[in-house]
Amino acid sequence: MSDAAHDDRTPGCYDGAVEKRTRPELVFVVRMWLQGESGSEDGSWRGSIQDVNSGKRFYVVGTHDVSDFIDARLNEAIERS
Repeated sequence: MSDAAHDDRTPGCYDGAVEKRTRPELVFVVRMWLQGESGSEDGSWRGSIQDVNSGKRFYVVGTHDVSDFIDARLNEAIERS
């Protein structure tokens, strides 16, 4: 890939250089699965969120827990900065 085509905002674009972060960055891996019988309306969403920075994994019940979790971590980062 030529330098002219290189754009840090391009998905999957990585030139091997390690970027030095000057601002706080939080990274999470969210995994969700449907708990219950396949095709049943009784199923509910379950999931886990891995905090990549700490390596800790947290379990959630429903999509609302995902947004609550991330919102709490963002607020904690603001308080620390």
